[in-house]
Amino acid sequence: MKIKIFFQVFIVIVLFFTTFIIAVFFGSARLRTSDILTILTHKPMGLDIQDIDKSTVAIVWALRIPRALLAIAIGGGLAMSGAAMQAVTQNVLADPYILGVSSGALAGVSAVCYFFPHHPNLHIL
Repeated sequence: MKIKIFFQVFIVIVLFFTTFIIAVFFGSARLRTSDILTILTHKPMGLDIQDIDKSTVAIVWALRIPRALLAIAIGGGLAMSGAAMQAVTQNVLADPYILGVSSGALAGVSAVCYFFPHHPNLHIL
């Protein structure tokens, strides 16, 4: 039994790192794999990266890595909230409509659009 749990945890950790690496390596800007590997191995240690363009370092370090970490954190949060909702309702098919979460979110978005009509981020909606 413990070997099965260990194997499942190992698979989850491998999938976590694989997903992170794929998210960092692929994007709209075409970057060399060697540059990305150099940034991933040298930048966290504080080592000097002289031979790589500063825009490449900025794309990987300031855009791709935070986006990948944020996506993983948001996915984990959604998984935990879904598991909590299933536990509260004792229904494996629980969805946000059961407890009114979707209606509350819609009310919040409507209130923001009404009270802050000229907010700069509302063009997204």
